[in-house]
Amino acid sequence: MNSTKRTRTIVGLVAVTALLSACNGTPGSVADSIPSSIGPGTSLNTSGLAAGKQVFGSARKPVSADGLRFDPGKTAAILYVSDGEATGAAYKMPARQHKPPFCNFQGDGLVNSIGVDADGTLWVPENGPNLKVISFAPNCGAQGVTLAPPPYYDPIGIVFGADGTKFVLMVSQSGSQIGKNGSMVSVYANGSTSPTGQLSDRRLNYVASAVGVDSLGNVYVACCASKTRKHTHDIYVIRFKQGGSTKHGQRILLGQLGQPAGSILFDQSGNMIVPDLLKNTVNVYAPPYSGSPTVYPLKGQPWQCAFNANKTMLACANMTSGRVDLYSYPSLAYSYSLRKQIQSGLPPDAVAFAPAPAN
Repeated sequence: MNSTKRTRTIVGLVAVTALLSACNGTPGSVADSIPSSIGPGTSLNTSGLAAGKQVFGSARKPVSADGLRFDPGKTAAILYVSDGEATGAAYKMPARQHKPPFCNFQGDGLVNSIGVDADGTLWVPENGPNLKVISFAPNCGAQGVTLAPPPYYDPIGIVFGADGTKFVLMVSQSGSQIGKNGSMVSVYANGSTSPTGQLSDRRLNYVASAVGVDSLGNVYVACCASKTRKHTHDIYVIRFKQGGSTKHGQRILLGQLGQPAGSILFDQSGNMIVPDLLKNTVNVYAPPYSGSPTVYPLKGQPWQCAFNANKTMLACANMTSGRVDLYSYPSLAYSYSLRKQIQSGLPPDAVAFAPAPAN
Protein backbone atom coordinates (compact mmCIF):
# COMPACT_ATOMS: atom_id res chain seq x y z
CA MET A 1 0.00 0.00 0.00
CA ASN A 2 1.29 3.44 -0.88
CA SER A 3 1.06 5.38 2.40
CA THR A 4 1.47 8.73 0.66
CA LYS A 5 -1.48 8.08 -1.61
CA ARG A 6 -3.60 6.86 1.31
CA THR A 7 -2.79 10.00 3.30
CA ARG A 8 -3.84 12.14 0.37
CA THR A 9 -7.11 10.25 0.13
CA ILE A 10 -7.94 10.84 3.80
CA VAL A 11 -6.90 14.49 3.63
CA GLY A 12 -9.05 14.98 0.55
CA LEU A 13 -12.16 13.63 2.28
CA VAL A 14 -11.51 15.75 5.37
CA ALA A 15 -11.07 18.80 3.19
CA VAL A 16 -14.40 18.20 1.46
CA THR A 17 -16.11 17.85 4.83
CA ALA A 18 -14.57 21.02 6.21
CA LEU A 19 -14.94 23.25 3.17
CA LEU A 20 -18.48 22.63 1.94
CA SER A 21 -19.47 25.99 3.43
CA ALA A 22 -17.46 27.85 0.79
CA CYS A 23 -18.96 29.03 -2.50
CA ASN A 24 -16.57 31.40 -4.22
CA GLY A 25 -16.40 30.12 -7.80
CA THR A 26 -16.51 32.33 -10.88
CA PRO A 27 -17.84 31.39 -14.29
CA GLY A 28 -15.74 29.97 -17.08
CA SER A 29 -16.21 29.94 -20.84
CA VAL A 30 -18.76 27.41 -22.06
CA ALA A 31 -20.84 26.44 -25.04
CA ASP A 32 -24.29 27.97 -25.48
CA SER A 33 -26.35 24.96 -24.51
CA ILE A 34 -26.25 21.37 -23.35
CA PRO A 35 -26.03 19.14 -26.45
CA SER A 36 -29.55 18.54 -27.75
CA SER A 37 -28.58 14.98 -28.69
CA ILE A 38 -29.01 13.86 -25.08
CA GLY A 39 -31.89 11.40 -25.02
CA PRO A 40 -35.03 12.84 -23.43
CA GLY A 41 -36.04 9.59 -21.75
CA THR A 42 -39.46 9.33 -20.17
CA SER A 43 -41.43 11.99 -18.38
CA LEU A 44 -40.92 12.25 -14.65
CA ASN A 45 -43.58 10.97 -12.29
CA THR A 46 -44.34 14.12 -10.31
CA SER A 47 -46.40 12.25 -7.74
CA GLY A 48 -43.10 11.18 -6.14
CA LEU A 49 -42.88 10.06 -2.55
CA ALA A 50 -44.48 11.50 0.52
CA ALA A 51 -42.12 14.19 1.78
CA GLY A 52 -40.87 14.95 5.25
CA LYS A 53 -40.94 11.40 6.62
CA GLN A 54 -38.28 9.54 8.53
CA VAL A 55 -38.39 5.79 8.17
CA PHE A 56 -37.32 3.76 11.20
CA GLY A 57 -38.53 0.72 13.10
CA SER A 58 -39.17 -2.88 12.12
CA ALA A 59 -38.77 -2.23 8.40
CA ARG A 60 -35.07 -1.79 9.11
CA LYS A 61 -34.56 -5.29 10.52
CA PRO A 62 -31.63 -7.00 8.77
CA VAL A 63 -32.09 -10.16 6.77
CA SER A 64 -29.47 -12.92 6.76
CA ALA A 65 -27.48 -13.70 3.64
CA ASP A 66 -29.46 -16.94 3.27
CA GLY A 67 -32.75 -15.06 3.18
CA LEU A 68 -32.14 -12.25 0.72
CA ARG A 69 -34.96 -9.86 0.09
CA PHE A 70 -33.99 -9.67 -3.58
CA ASP A 71 -35.25 -11.96 -6.34
CA PRO A 72 -32.06 -13.25 -8.00
CA GLY A 73 -33.89 -13.55 -11.30
CA LYS A 74 -34.53 -9.83 -11.32
CA THR A 75 -31.44 -8.40 -9.66
CA ALA A 76 -28.55 -10.46 -11.05
CA ALA A 77 -25.80 -7.98 -11.81
CA ILE A 78 -22.15 -7.14 -11.43
CA LEU A 79 -21.16 -4.79 -8.60
CA TYR A 80 -17.83 -2.98 -8.87
CA VAL A 81 -16.21 -1.76 -5.66
CA SER A 82 -13.14 0.50 -5.39
CA ASP A 83 -11.12 1.91 -2.54
CA GLY A 84 -9.69 5.44 -2.61
CA GLU A 85 -6.61 4.32 -4.55
CA ALA A 86 -8.38 2.73 -7.56
CA THR A 87 -7.80 -0.80 -6.29
CA GLY A 88 -11.05 -2.57 -6.93
CA ALA A 89 -13.00 -5.78 -7.34
CA ALA A 90 -16.22 -7.02 -8.90
CA TYR A 91 -18.88 -9.26 -7.35
CA LYS A 92 -21.57 -11.30 -9.03
CA MET A 93 -24.84 -10.34 -7.40
CA PRO A 94 -26.66 -11.32 -5.37
CA ALA A 95 -23.66 -12.43 -3.32
CA ARG A 96 -23.31 -13.84 0.15
CA GLN A 97 -21.70 -11.76 2.87
CA HIS A 98 -18.23 -13.28 2.64
CA LYS A 99 -18.21 -14.39 -0.98
CA PRO A 100 -14.94 -13.35 -2.64
CA PRO A 101 -14.92 -11.16 -5.75
CA PHE A 102 -14.73 -12.91 -9.12
CA CYS A 103 -12.27 -10.42 -10.63
CA ASN A 104 -10.09 -7.43 -9.69
CA PHE A 105 -8.95 -4.20 -11.36
CA GLN A 106 -6.16 -1.75 -10.61
CA GLY A 107 -5.85 1.94 -11.50
CA ASP A 108 -3.08 4.36 -10.62
CA GLY A 109 -4.63 7.33 -8.85
CA LEU A 110 -6.89 8.61 -6.09
CA VAL A 111 -10.59 7.89 -6.54
CA ASN A 112 -13.82 9.40 -5.16
CA SER A 113 -16.35 7.58 -7.34
CA ILE A 114 -16.69 5.25 -10.32
CA GLY A 115 -19.30 4.63 -13.02
CA VAL A 116 -20.41 2.01 -15.53
CA ASP A 117 -21.91 2.97 -18.90
CA ALA A 118 -24.67 1.20 -20.85
CA ASP A 119 -22.11 -1.03 -22.60
CA GLY A 120 -20.74 -2.31 -19.28
CA THR A 121 -17.49 -0.34 -19.49
CA LEU A 122 -16.13 0.68 -16.09
CA TRP A 123 -14.94 4.32 -15.82
CA VAL A 124 -12.64 5.43 -13.02
CA PRO A 125 -11.97 9.18 -12.53
CA GLU A 126 -8.47 9.51 -11.04
CA ASN A 127 -7.87 12.83 -9.30
CA GLY A 128 -4.22 12.35 -8.40
CA PRO A 129 -1.41 11.99 -9.09
CA ASN A 130 -2.46 11.11 -12.66
CA LEU A 131 -5.34 13.36 -13.67
CA LYS A 132 -7.45 11.35 -16.09
CA VAL A 133 -10.51 9.15 -16.40
CA ILE A 134 -9.53 5.58 -17.23
CA SER A 135 -11.77 2.80 -18.48
CA PHE A 136 -11.83 -1.00 -18.22
CA ALA A 137 -13.58 -3.53 -20.42
CA PRO A 138 -16.40 -5.50 -18.72
CA ASN A 139 -15.48 -8.10 -16.10
CA CYS A 140 -12.30 -6.27 -15.03
CA GLY A 141 -11.03 -6.45 -18.60
CA ALA A 142 -8.18 -4.61 -20.26
CA GLN A 143 -7.71 -0.90 -19.74
CA GLY A 144 -9.15 1.05 -22.65
CA VAL A 145 -9.97 4.62 -23.60
CA THR A 146 -8.78 7.47 -21.39
CA LEU A 147 -10.61 10.80 -21.04
CA ALA A 148 -8.39 13.86 -20.70
CA PRO A 149 -9.54 16.52 -18.22
CA PRO A 150 -9.00 20.26 -18.76
CA PRO A 151 -5.69 21.59 -17.39
CA TYR A 152 -5.57 22.18 -13.63
CA TYR A 153 -8.76 20.22 -12.89
CA ASP A 154 -9.24 16.97 -11.00
CA PRO A 155 -11.96 14.56 -12.23
CA ILE A 156 -13.96 13.21 -9.28
CA GLY A 157 -17.24 11.85 -10.68
CA ILE A 158 -18.82 10.56 -13.90
CA VAL A 159 -22.39 9.93 -15.11
CA PHE A 160 -23.83 9.06 -18.51
CA GLY A 161 -26.60 10.52 -20.68
CA ALA A 162 -29.09 8.34 -22.54
CA ASP A 163 -27.10 8.74 -25.77
CA GLY A 164 -23.76 7.85 -24.16
CA THR A 165 -22.61 11.41 -23.49
CA LYS A 166 -20.29 11.46 -20.50
CA PHE A 167 -20.53 14.15 -17.84
CA VAL A 168 -17.43 14.38 -15.63
CA LEU A 169 -17.39 16.51 -12.48
CA MET A 170 -14.15 18.50 -12.31
CA VAL A 171 -12.77 20.25 -9.22
CA SER A 172 -10.06 22.87 -9.60
CA GLN A 173 -6.67 22.18 -8.11
CA SER A 174 -6.16 24.43 -5.08
CA GLY A 175 -3.52 27.06 -5.59
CA SER A 176 -3.51 26.88 -9.38
CA GLN A 177 -3.81 30.10 -11.34
CA ILE A 178 -5.84 28.74 -14.23
CA GLY A 179 -8.03 26.27 -12.37
CA LYS A 180 -9.10 28.67 -9.62
CA ASN A 181 -12.61 29.17 -10.96
CA GLY A 182 -14.11 26.38 -8.90
CA SER A 183 -15.89 23.28 -10.14
CA MET A 184 -17.47 22.49 -13.47
CA VAL A 185 -18.81 19.57 -15.48
CA SER A 186 -16.87 18.60 -18.59
CA VAL A 187 -19.00 17.14 -21.40
CA TYR A 188 -17.64 14.36 -23.63
CA ALA A 189 -20.08 13.80 -26.51
CA ASN A 190 -19.99 11.56 -29.59
CA GLY A 191 -17.23 9.35 -28.25
CA SER A 192 -14.74 12.18 -27.85
CA THR A 193 -11.86 11.69 -25.39
CA SER A 194 -11.44 15.46 -24.97
CA PRO A 195 -14.14 17.81 -23.63
CA THR A 196 -16.67 18.96 -26.22
CA GLY A 197 -18.27 21.43 -23.81
CA GLN A 198 -18.67 22.29 -20.17
CA LEU A 199 -21.32 23.28 -17.65
CA SER A 200 -20.38 25.97 -15.18
CA ASP A 201 -21.98 28.42 -12.80
CA ARG A 202 -20.43 31.10 -10.61
CA ARG A 203 -21.93 29.38 -7.58
CA LEU A 204 -20.07 26.13 -8.25
CA ASN A 205 -17.21 25.98 -5.80
CA TYR A 206 -14.16 23.80 -5.52
CA VAL A 207 -15.71 21.45 -2.98
CA ALA A 208 -18.42 20.05 -5.27
CA SER A 209 -19.00 16.45 -4.26
CA ALA A 210 -21.37 14.75 -6.71
CA VAL A 211 -22.84 14.82 -10.21
CA GLY A 212 -26.02 13.18 -11.50
CA VAL A 213 -28.17 13.07 -14.63
CA ASP A 214 -31.91 12.33 -14.80
CA SER A 215 -33.93 10.58 -17.49
CA LEU A 216 -34.61 13.92 -19.22
CA GLY A 217 -30.90 14.71 -19.62
CA ASN A 218 -30.81 17.38 -16.91
CA VAL A 219 -27.46 17.47 -15.10
CA TYR A 220 -27.16 18.06 -11.34
CA VAL A 221 -24.18 19.06 -9.18
CA ALA A 222 -24.13 18.98 -5.37
CA CYS A 223 -21.77 21.75 -4.60
CA CYS A 224 -22.58 24.90 -2.82
CA ALA A 225 -23.23 26.65 0.44
CA SER A 226 -25.08 29.95 0.70
CA LYS A 227 -23.74 32.15 3.50
CA THR A 228 -26.14 34.45 5.34
CA ARG A 229 -25.50 37.33 7.71
CA LYS A 230 -25.79 34.88 10.59
CA HIS A 231 -23.10 32.71 9.03
CA THR A 232 -25.43 29.78 8.49
CA HIS A 233 -25.19 27.70 5.35
CA ASP A 234 -27.67 25.97 3.08
CA ILE A 235 -26.21 23.18 0.97
CA TYR A 236 -27.90 23.00 -2.39
CA VAL A 237 -27.73 21.49 -5.88
CA ILE A 238 -27.28 23.27 -9.20
CA ARG A 239 -29.40 21.89 -12.07
CA PHE A 240 -28.45 22.43 -15.72
CA LYS A 241 -31.51 21.82 -17.86
CA GLN A 242 -31.15 19.71 -20.99
CA GLY A 243 -30.96 22.04 -23.99
CA GLY A 244 -30.64 25.07 -21.68
CA SER A 245 -27.86 27.43 -20.73
CA THR A 246 -24.56 26.00 -19.60
CA LYS A 247 -23.47 29.28 -18.05
CA HIS A 248 -26.13 29.49 -15.38
CA GLY A 249 -27.93 26.64 -13.64
CA GLN A 250 -30.96 26.58 -11.40
CA ARG A 251 -30.45 26.39 -7.66
CA ILE A 252 -32.43 23.63 -5.97
CA LEU A 253 -32.53 23.94 -2.21
CA LEU A 254 -32.38 20.65 -0.39
CA GLY A 255 -33.80 20.99 3.09
CA GLN A 256 -32.45 18.80 5.89
CA LEU A 257 -29.29 17.92 3.97
CA GLY A 258 -26.14 17.92 6.07
CA GLN A 259 -23.49 17.17 3.46
CA PRO A 260 -24.13 15.45 0.14
CA ALA A 261 -21.82 12.50 -0.40
CA GLY A 262 -20.45 11.21 -3.71
CA SER A 263 -23.59 10.47 -5.74
CA ILE A 264 -26.87 11.93 -6.99
CA LEU A 265 -29.26 9.23 -8.19
CA PHE A 266 -32.75 9.10 -9.69
CA ASP A 267 -35.26 6.28 -9.42
CA GLN A 268 -37.80 5.25 -12.05
CA SER A 269 -40.33 7.79 -10.76
CA GLY A 270 -37.89 10.68 -11.00
CA ASN A 271 -37.24 10.95 -7.27
CA MET A 272 -33.78 12.28 -6.39
CA ILE A 273 -31.71 10.15 -4.01
CA VAL A 274 -28.81 11.81 -2.17
CA PRO A 275 -26.70 10.08 0.51
CA ASP A 276 -25.84 12.34 3.44
CA LEU A 277 -22.29 11.98 4.71
CA LEU A 278 -22.88 13.76 8.04
CA LYS A 279 -26.22 12.26 9.04
CA ASN A 280 -25.58 8.71 7.76
CA THR A 281 -28.84 8.74 5.82
CA VAL A 282 -30.25 8.55 2.32
CA ASN A 283 -32.54 11.45 1.51
CA VAL A 284 -35.24 10.97 -1.14
CA TYR A 285 -36.68 14.11 -2.75
CA ALA A 286 -39.84 14.04 -4.84
CA PRO A 287 -40.07 16.26 -7.95
CA PRO A 288 -39.78 19.24 -8.22
CA TYR A 289 -37.25 18.81 -5.37
CA SER A 290 -38.45 21.76 -3.35
CA GLY A 291 -39.91 20.06 -0.29
CA SER A 292 -38.56 18.13 2.64
CA PRO A 293 -37.13 14.71 1.88
CA THR A 294 -38.09 11.28 3.06
CA VAL A 295 -35.13 10.27 5.25
CA TYR A 296 -33.84 6.71 5.57
CA PRO A 297 -31.08 5.82 8.07
CA LEU A 298 -28.09 3.83 6.82
CA LYS A 299 -25.83 1.40 8.64
CA GLY A 300 -22.82 3.72 8.58
CA GLN A 301 -21.21 6.70 6.88
CA PRO A 302 -21.84 6.55 3.11
CA TRP A 303 -19.84 7.94 0.24
CA GLN A 304 -20.95 6.71 -3.17
CA CYS A 305 -24.22 4.81 -3.59
CA ALA A 306 -25.45 3.11 -6.77
CA PHE A 307 -28.59 1.47 -8.19
CA ASN A 308 -28.75 -1.82 -10.03
CA ALA A 309 -30.26 -1.77 -13.53
CA ASN A 310 -33.92 -2.06 -12.56
CA LYS A 311 -33.41 0.08 -9.46
CA THR A 312 -34.61 -2.47 -6.95
CA MET A 313 -31.27 -2.62 -5.11
CA LEU A 314 -29.19 0.22 -3.67
CA ALA A 315 -25.55 -0.38 -2.75
CA CYS A 316 -23.67 2.12 -0.55
CA ALA A 317 -19.97 2.22 0.31
CA ASN A 318 -19.87 2.21 4.11
CA MET A 319 -16.68 4.05 5.07
CA THR A 320 -17.35 3.63 8.80
CA SER A 321 -17.27 -0.16 8.77
CA GLY A 322 -15.19 -0.82 5.65
CA ARG A 323 -17.84 -2.72 3.73
CA VAL A 324 -20.60 -2.33 1.14
CA ASP A 325 -24.18 -2.33 2.45
CA LEU A 326 -27.10 -3.38 0.26
CA TYR A 327 -30.67 -2.17 0.63
CA SER A 328 -33.93 -3.11 -1.03
CA TYR A 329 -35.55 -0.24 -2.95
CA PRO A 330 -37.88 1.63 -2.57
CA SER A 331 -38.30 0.44 1.04
CA LEU A 332 -34.56 0.95 1.71
CA ALA A 333 -34.74 -1.95 4.14
CA TYR A 334 -31.24 -3.23 4.94
CA SER A 335 -30.59 -6.70 3.55
CA TYR A 336 -26.93 -7.63 3.94
CA SER A 337 -23.34 -6.46 3.50
CA LEU A 338 -20.33 -7.45 1.44
CA ARG A 339 -17.55 -7.80 3.98
CA LYS A 340 -14.84 -9.45 1.90
CA GLN A 341 -11.95 -6.98 1.72
CA ILE A 342 -10.67 -5.94 -1.67
CA GLN A 343 -6.98 -6.52 -2.33
CA SER A 344 -5.65 -3.38 -0.64
CA GLY A 345 -7.53 -3.96 2.61
CA LEU A 346 -8.64 -0.31 2.56
CA PRO A 347 -12.30 0.63 3.09
CA PRO A 348 -14.43 1.04 -0.05
CA ASP A 349 -15.15 4.55 -1.31
CA ALA A 350 -16.90 3.87 -4.61
CA VAL A 351 -19.48 1.45 -6.02
CA ALA A 352 -21.16 0.98 -9.41
CA PHE A 353 -23.42 -1.66 -10.93
CA ALA A 354 -22.95 -3.04 -14.42
CA PRO A 355 -26.25 -2.77 -16.35
CA ALA A 356 -26.46 -6.51 -17.09
CA PRO A 357 -24.98 -9.69 -15.64
CA ALA A 358 -21.67 -10.82 -17.11
CA ASN A 359 -21.28 -14.28 -18.58
